[in-house]
Amino acid sequence: MEAIRCHSSAERKLWFLYSMNVIDWICTVVLLRNRGFIEANPIAAAFIGDMSAGFLIKCAIPLALIGIILKLCADSSVNLPRGVDRWLSFGIALYLFIITDHIVNFVILFLGVGT
Repeated sequence: MEAIRCHSSAERKLWFLYSMNVIDWICTVVLLRNRGFIEANPIAAAFIGDMSAGFLIKCAIPLALIGIILKLCADSSVNLPRGVDRWLSFGIALYLFIITDHIVNFVILFLGVGT
């Protein structure tokens, strides 16, 4: 199985995915505080209204997991399977769609487009 180095594109993709995850959480909280917006993800709907739980699940835990992954990669000669890089790319594409949706919702909310 072909592998990729931990500290190559996979590391950059991990940090980019983490950043988009945090941006998604912040945008969602802002939009939910305004009328007419709901959380579309039923799993996230259970915790997104609680700032402490939201921070823990969307920021702290993912950050700790990234730290563990990068520490494991630095401490050994382990390389990530190529499939991991593909899944990271898929996650980034998904978050780009979600953040684009947030941008559209902010335009609707703050510019009154469509009302």
